[in-house]
Formats: sequence, structure tokens, C-alpha cells
Amino acid sequence: MPITFHRAFDMTPDAFAALDTLIELGIDRVLTSGQEASVLEGLPLIAKLVERAGDRIVVMPGGGITARNVARIVSQAKPKEIHFAALVQEAGGMRFRREHVFMGGELRPPEYDRLATSEAAIRSILTRAT
Repeated sequence: MPITFHRAFDMTPDAFAALDTLIELGIDRVLTSGQEASVLEGLPLIAKLVERAGDRIVVMPGGGITARNVARIVSQAKPKEIHFAALVQEAGGMRFRREHVFMGGELRPPEYDRLATSEAAIRSILTRAT
């Protein structure tokens, strides 16, 4: 069964030692934002990890990939795979609403909205990634 090691990798003290350990363990891929808050910030490290990994493990950038930045990420890091969510905010299905009651305080996401995967966003990212 193929195994992907998630972004816990981004909390390791030495990314290169951690990558070597994952390779030794037979892990197939590692999901990373380059040990930064987003892929764009971690792009220099991701590019080095992809180069070091070669064909031994897939280094899969993930964390903030959008249609606006995917071409830059692919051209600079040259990953074999990428991970993204392509989420859009849309109205939730709740029919009865108390518009004046807020459950999450003043700084909150809209009470009756939800995040959903967007086919258009997926297509846009895929088009720009190639």
C-alpha cells in the first residue's frame, strides 16, 4: 500500500535527515510546505528536497497552492506531484437561520457558509500547473 507522510514533516528539526529517514523506512511520498506556513514561503527548501529525493521518494508540495501560484511552484521546485484543496466558500444547506445569532464570536467565518471543492478551481490549477 502506498504511504504518504503528512505535514508533521514540517515540524522536524532537520528536513534532510527526516527525508533520509522516510526514504529508509520505504515511505512513498512526503507532503510538505517546506517547513513554512505556506508552500511559497517554503519553496527554496522544497526545491532542495525534490532534488535530494530524486526518484527515491516523492516530495509533494502542499499548503496554499492556488491557480495564481502553481506555475511558480512547479517551475521552481519541479515536483512530480502537488497537493491542493481548491476550496471555495459557498452557502450552506441550512434552511432555518437566526441571522442575528453568532456562534463563534466577532472574528468568525460566515455562520451559514461552508467550504467546498470547486471543479472550476481544480481545472484552473491543473491548467496552470502544466
